[in-house]
Amino acid sequence: RRLSVDAPTEARVMTVRFRAGEAEEARQGAQAFVEAYIAHNREKTQSQIDERAGTIEQQIDALEQQVAVAQDRRNDAESGSPEERSAENAIVRLNNDLAQLNNQLAEVQTQAIDGGQVITPATTPGSPASRSLVRNTALGLLVGLALGLAAAFIRNRFDQEVGGAVDI
Repeated sequence: RRLSVDAPTEARVMTVRFRAGEAEEARQGAQAFVEAYIAHNREKTQSQIDERAGTIEQQIDALEQQVAVAQDRRNDAESGSPEERSAENAIVRLNNDLAQLNNQLAEVQTQAIDGGQVITPATTPGSPASRSLVRNTALGLLVGLALGLAAAFIRNRFDQEVGGAVDI
Protein backbone atom coordinates (compact mmCIF):
# COMPACT_ATOMS: atom_id res chain seq x y z
CA ARG A 1 0.00 0.00 0.00
CA ARG A 2 1.48 3.28 -1.05
CA LEU A 3 -1.21 5.52 0.46
CA SER A 4 -2.57 5.55 3.99
CA VAL A 5 -5.01 8.01 5.52
CA ASP A 6 -5.69 8.33 9.24
CA ALA A 7 -8.90 10.16 10.14
CA PRO A 8 -10.06 9.80 13.75
CA THR A 9 -13.85 9.47 13.92
CA GLU A 10 -14.54 12.64 15.91
CA ALA A 11 -11.80 14.77 14.35
CA ARG A 12 -12.10 16.91 11.26
CA VAL A 13 -8.42 16.42 10.52
CA MET A 14 -6.80 13.65 8.56
CA THR A 15 -3.19 12.61 8.17
CA VAL A 16 -2.01 11.40 4.77
CA ARG A 17 1.07 9.23 4.27
CA PHE A 18 2.44 8.18 0.91
CA ARG A 19 5.25 5.68 0.37
CA ALA A 20 7.52 5.90 -2.64
CA GLY A 21 11.02 4.97 -3.72
CA GLU A 22 12.22 8.56 -3.51
CA ALA A 23 11.52 11.11 -0.79
CA GLU A 24 10.35 13.82 -3.22
CA GLU A 25 8.03 11.35 -4.94
CA ALA A 26 6.47 10.55 -1.53
CA ARG A 27 5.89 14.25 -0.85
CA GLN A 28 4.37 14.81 -4.29
CA GLY A 29 2.12 11.76 -3.93
CA ALA A 30 0.76 12.91 -0.56
CA GLN A 31 0.25 16.47 -1.81
CA ALA A 32 -1.49 15.29 -5.00
CA PHE A 33 -3.90 13.11 -3.01
CA VAL A 34 -4.79 15.96 -0.64
CA GLU A 35 -5.34 18.43 -3.50
CA ALA A 36 -7.55 15.93 -5.36
CA TYR A 37 -9.53 15.21 -2.17
CA ILE A 38 -10.16 18.92 -1.54
CA ALA A 39 -11.13 19.53 -5.19
CA HIS A 40 -13.55 16.60 -5.06
CA ASN A 41 -15.19 17.95 -1.89
CA ARG A 42 -15.53 21.42 -3.44
CA GLU A 43 -17.13 19.99 -6.58
CA LYS A 44 -19.49 17.86 -4.50
CA THR A 45 -20.53 20.87 -2.38
CA GLN A 46 -20.98 23.06 -5.47
CA SER A 47 -23.13 20.36 -7.07
CA GLN A 48 -25.35 20.22 -3.97
CA ILE A 49 -25.68 24.02 -3.95
CA ASP A 50 -26.53 24.09 -7.66
CA GLU A 51 -29.15 21.38 -7.17
CA ARG A 52 -30.76 23.22 -4.25
CA ALA A 53 -30.71 26.54 -6.16
CA GLY A 54 -32.32 24.86 -9.17
CA THR A 55 -35.13 23.50 -7.02
CA ILE A 56 -35.79 26.93 -5.51
CA GLU A 57 -35.71 28.58 -8.95
CA GLN A 58 -38.35 26.10 -10.17
CA GLN A 59 -40.53 26.98 -7.18
CA ILE A 60 -40.07 30.70 -7.93
CA ASP A 61 -41.08 30.18 -11.57
CA ALA A 62 -44.22 28.31 -10.49
CA LEU A 63 -45.18 31.06 -8.02
CA GLU A 64 -44.60 33.79 -10.63
CA GLN A 65 -47.01 31.97 -12.94
CA GLN A 66 -49.55 31.79 -10.12
CA VAL A 67 -49.14 35.54 -9.50
CA ALA A 68 -49.77 36.25 -13.18
CA VAL A 69 -52.94 34.12 -13.10
CA ALA A 70 -54.13 35.91 -9.93
CA GLN A 71 -53.43 39.31 -11.52
CA ASP A 72 -55.47 38.31 -14.58
CA ARG A 73 -58.33 37.21 -12.27
CA ARG A 74 -58.18 40.54 -10.41
CA ASN A 75 -58.15 42.53 -13.67
CA ASP A 76 -61.12 40.55 -15.00
CA ALA A 77 -63.15 40.92 -11.79
CA GLU A 78 -65.55 43.77 -11.09
CA SER A 79 -64.17 46.51 -8.92
CA GLY A 80 -64.98 45.90 -5.25
CA SER A 81 -66.28 42.38 -5.90
CA PRO A 82 -65.43 39.38 -3.71
CA GLU A 83 -63.52 37.91 -6.70
CA GLU A 84 -61.32 41.01 -6.88
CA ARG A 85 -60.60 40.90 -3.11
CA SER A 86 -59.87 37.16 -3.30
CA ALA A 87 -57.46 37.71 -6.20
CA GLU A 88 -55.73 40.57 -4.35
CA ASN A 89 -55.34 38.43 -1.24
CA ALA A 90 -53.87 35.63 -3.37
CA ILE A 91 -51.43 38.09 -4.98
CA VAL A 92 -50.26 39.34 -1.57
CA ARG A 93 -49.83 35.79 -0.25
CA LEU A 94 -47.99 34.64 -3.39
CA ASN A 95 -45.69 37.71 -3.33
CA ASN A 96 -44.84 36.95 0.32
CA ASP A 97 -44.01 33.37 -0.66
CA LEU A 98 -41.90 34.71 -3.56
CA ALA A 99 -39.97 36.99 -1.20
CA GLN A 100 -39.20 34.05 1.11
CA LEU A 101 -38.03 31.89 -1.79
CA ASN A 102 -35.86 34.72 -3.16
CA ASN A 103 -34.26 35.06 0.29
CA GLN A 104 -33.62 31.30 0.41
CA LEU A 105 -32.11 31.42 -3.08
CA ALA A 106 -29.81 34.29 -2.09
CA GLU A 107 -28.64 32.34 0.98
CA VAL A 108 -27.97 29.22 -1.07
CA GLN A 109 -26.13 31.10 -3.81
CA THR A 110 -23.88 32.93 -1.35
CA GLN A 111 -23.08 29.84 0.69
CA ALA A 112 -19.34 29.41 1.18
CA ILE A 113 -17.82 26.41 -0.56
CA ASP A 114 -15.17 24.75 1.57
CA GLY A 115 -13.75 21.44 0.46
CA GLY A 116 -11.21 21.54 3.24
CA GLN A 117 -7.82 23.06 3.71
CA VAL A 118 -4.27 21.93 4.17
CA ILE A 119 -3.09 22.60 7.70
CA THR A 120 0.47 21.42 7.10
CA PRO A 121 1.63 20.93 3.49
CA ALA A 122 3.37 17.70 2.60
CA THR A 123 7.08 17.85 3.31
CA THR A 124 9.92 15.84 1.87
CA PRO A 125 10.86 13.14 4.38
CA GLY A 126 14.43 13.40 5.68
CA SER A 127 14.79 9.65 6.12
CA PRO A 128 12.96 6.51 5.05
CA ALA A 129 9.74 5.75 6.92
CA SER A 130 11.09 2.36 7.93
CA ARG A 131 14.62 1.07 8.35
CA SER A 132 13.94 -1.80 5.99
CA LEU A 133 17.52 -1.89 4.63
CA VAL A 134 19.03 -2.56 8.06
CA ARG A 135 16.29 -5.00 9.02
CA ASN A 136 16.40 -6.81 5.69
CA THR A 137 20.20 -7.08 5.80
CA ALA A 138 20.13 -8.53 9.32
CA LEU A 139 17.38 -11.01 8.39
CA GLY A 140 19.27 -11.99 5.24
CA LEU A 141 22.44 -12.70 7.23
CA LEU A 142 20.55 -14.82 9.77
CA VAL A 143 18.70 -16.82 7.11
CA GLY A 144 21.91 -17.26 5.09
CA LEU A 145 23.81 -18.48 8.16
CA ALA A 146 21.03 -20.95 9.03
CA LEU A 147 20.89 -22.29 5.47
CA GLY A 148 24.69 -22.55 5.30
CA LEU A 149 24.85 -24.49 8.56
CA ALA A 150 22.04 -26.81 7.44
CA ALA A 151 23.76 -27.45 4.09
CA ALA A 152 27.10 -28.19 5.81
CA PHE A 153 25.43 -30.61 8.25
CA ILE A 154 23.59 -32.45 5.47
CA ARG A 155 26.70 -32.68 3.30
CA ASN A 156 28.80 -33.95 6.20
CA ARG A 157 26.15 -36.44 7.28
CA PHE A 158 25.63 -38.00 3.84
CA ASP A 159 29.23 -37.72 2.57
CA GLN A 160 30.43 -41.22 1.53
CA GLU A 161 33.94 -40.29 0.37
CA VAL A 162 36.88 -41.84 2.10
CA GLY A 163 39.01 -39.02 3.35
CA GLY A 164 41.58 -40.88 5.39
CA ALA A 165 42.35 -43.87 7.69
CA VAL A 166 39.78 -42.67 10.18
CA ASP A 167 36.98 -43.06 7.58
CA ILE A 168 37.85 -46.76 6.95
